[in-house]
Amino acid sequence: MKKRRHAFAILTGLVGLLANILAIARYLRAGQGLQGAPGRGLLALVTFILLAYGLCMAAVLIWRWTRRRSPAGAARVAALLLNSLAAFPLLALWLTLVLATLFPPATERAEIWLIALALAWIAAPFLGLGLAFIAEVLGPLMVEASAETP
Repeated sequence: MKKRRHAFAILTGLVGLLANILAIARYLRAGQGLQGAPGRGLLALVTFILLAYGLCMAAVLIWRWTRRRSPAGAARVAALLLNSLAAFPLLALWLTLVLATLFPPATERAEIWLIALALAWIAAPFLGLGLAFIAEVLGPLMVEASAETP
């Protein structure tokens, strides 16, 4: 049985991403927050939205990949480990961006990076677990079996 992506779920996710970014930009423009160059807070917010949507889509792809290549019991463990592995560096980079916005400018970049790395190390397994759950829910919606046989 041939599998194909469910176009409605993918399109809905992309429209949701665009709607979130436009709503934030409109809110900031109404409060006169977008005069001149956007601040680092706006950059952190937009990158968080992109990170969240990107990791959810990657989690679904990991879910599909582990379902095809792993036995039934090992597929969940493999998905958890791969989601945590994918989330760790992205989370560390995003936390570095956020902490650089929160800490005073005199703080050393190396200190900010080490704090972000420690926080990402703590949070990555929990984020991987959440992404594995999201993939279990969204995975069947993103891929449906077509009625045609090859």
